[in-house]
Amino acid sequence: MNEQILVAGEALIDSIAAAGQAPREVVGGSLFNVAGGLARLGVPTDFATWFGKDARGQQIAAHARKLGVRIVPGSAQATATSVAHARLDADGKASYTFEVESDIPALENLGDIGHVHIGSYSAVVSPSGEKIAALAAAQARRATISYDPNCRPDLMGDPDAARKKIMALVELADIVKVSDEDLHWLYPGLALSEILAQWAQISIPLLVVTRGAEPALVSVRGETPFHALASRKVPVGDTVGAGDSFMAGLLTGLYRDRFIAAGAARERLRQASFADFGIALQIAQTCAAITVSANGAYAPTRAEVAAAF
Repeated sequence: MNEQILVAGEALIDSIAAAGQAPREVVGGSLFNVAGGLARLGVPTDFATWFGKDARGQQIAAHARKLGVRIVPGSAQATATSVAHARLDADGKASYTFEVESDIPALENLGDIGHVHIGSYSAVVSPSGEKIAALAAAQARRATISYDPNCRPDLMGDPDAARKKIMALVELADIVKVSDEDLHWLYPGLALSEILAQWAQISIPLLVVTRGAEPALVSVRGETPFHALASRKVPVGDTVGAGDSFMAGLLTGLYRDRFIAAGAARERLRQASFADFGIALQIAQTCAAITVSANGAYAPTRAEVAAAF
């Protein structure tokens, strides 16, 4: 099997404004952050995305090259590059508004892919959502699939409609990372324990529920009760990109241990125990801790992770 990882979804410019400060523009987007995080950690990564040929699009392309991400041909066809306006509160927590054009290029001639990662609003809104769902369904027959809903209410609209699309992708995925904030938006009025009981019934091979500064919860093939990871206390610059960094670290660890993008990876993944995922989960936590200690969606290097591990 090809060991190549394909990430499909949004790249955009984050216009970040801290309290009382002028905005600064940096390359971002949940799926770009994951692709960049993987590449910085030494994982060969292709990225199917959508940006313009304008100055902001050129900034995205240049930053991808710097990180070692290979952009899939045809990705630079947007009318204008998307922008996310992030406003940081006094605790460094971000809230967003968006100006987006969400699509991905045609992906007929990709060849053999070992793993596909999808997520966020690009997997839900049109026309990118339909293309990404088709990609995941086609590749699930031969590649491992990971998914992070990373919900953006301002873009995804009605939670009930979004939940139907999201759950169809969850059913296809081998690895799912989801935040408690996502789950509360998707299931208004339900306690987290009630939502987790529902998701455990899906028997996802590896399900990770992040809870901000609280310990993440992990279920393997629907096992309950969920395992709580030991939390790491670190100084917080801001939380921009923390979940994406966790995702990149998790996939890097799974790649390292041949649970994804390798021959018979799905079989190993579906036979593994919680303990078998220990190193991958530690890498994920370490990456997220490094990211929140910095400002913006900082992607740690393999050397930085090794030093902090």
